Amino acid sequence: MTFPRLIRWLHLALSVGIALQLLLSTVMAQPRPGKIRSAFELLTFSIHEKLGMFLLAVLLLHWLAWVFGKAHHEMGHFFPWLSPERRRLVYAEIAELARFRLADPEARNALAGAVQGLGIVIASLLAMTGSVIFFTINPDGSMSSTVHMVKEVHGTLGPVMWTYLVLHAGAVLAHLTLGHRSLLAIFRLQ
Repeated sequence: MTFPRLIRWLHLALSVGIALQLLLSTVMAQPRPGKIRSAFELLTFSIHEKLGMFLLAVLLLHWLAWVFGKAHHEMGHFFPWLSPERRRLVYAEIAELARFRLADPEARNALAGAVQGLGIVIASLLAMTGSVIFFTINPDGSMSSTVHMVKEVHGTLGPVMWTYLVLHAGAVLAHLTLGHRSLLAIFRLQ
């Protein structure tokens, strides 16, 4: 597998950044009216905010790479649901997986593309909802009811991203166990 340099760097930024964001979310404390936060809680929340804005920019670049044809596959590979032929390929790979068969991603990668597209959507929704909170929350943590609703969506998507990350890493390990080393090409940064 070969990936354009831009995509490899974006993947590295997303994988490290999202992992850090998830870890930060376990120790940070957001501002709340009347609640005093420790220096550590203040620091971790501040890092989470700044890193979130950086990841929003990285995700925007990723979407633009697709739009302008600079990604390794066209957008339909990552969002196959509107094409009957692409859906058929995804369902065929799911059926193989149900029989405990994991194809080499060099030969068959429709399901992998759909899963990666799902990850980009989850990450994008997290970044967008996080940016709404970033720009609208008051310094004391108070917020409008609309922003509070956005915060609830953001909080709900966190565990969804944890699940995605664990399953994605598990799939990589399963492929590596079967000798499918070509997917490591995404980590070649030169």
